[in-house]
Amino acid sequence: MLLGPLVQVMFDLHPRQIEQVLKSGSRPAPVPGKMMVDTRAQITVVDERIPMALGLSPVRFRSIVGVSQRPERRPVFRLSVGLRMEDDSGRT
Repeated sequence: MLLGPLVQVMFDLHPRQIEQVLKSGSRPAPVPGKMMVDTRAQITVVDERIPMALGLSPVRFRSIVGVSQRPERRPVFRLSVGLRMEDDSGRT
């Protein structure tokens, strides 16, 4: 069930984390994906495989109410989400 348009995005490290990662060695590649636009959302939820692919650890945990309609403790990650936009002629 879709409730909004899907957009192509790139998930990447948060700028605060890039410097730390570069000091320790290799930087993980950004992860491409799709996200649904929900202008009334209060939080952004991503598949946990995305922060794991970026080598991220949770910064904290938070209770959220999802499909189950019961509060669940879920990890919170700091990451960047980049949107690529084009005009009708394909220019970005």
